[in-house]
Amino acid sequence: MKKHGRNSVRKMKKPVKKNSREEISQELNFERALKKIEYQDNKIND
Repeated sequence: MKKHGRNSVRKMKKPVKKNSREEISQELNFERALKKIEYQDNKIND
């Protein structure tokens, strides 16, 4: 039972880490895109 429990915990943890990494990268890309849009807007306004 203990061995099975450990394996199931590992299987549960791995995809969570992968998802959080993907979410973080998506958030970073989104922030970069927003900054680019703001920069372009400022350029047009100036």
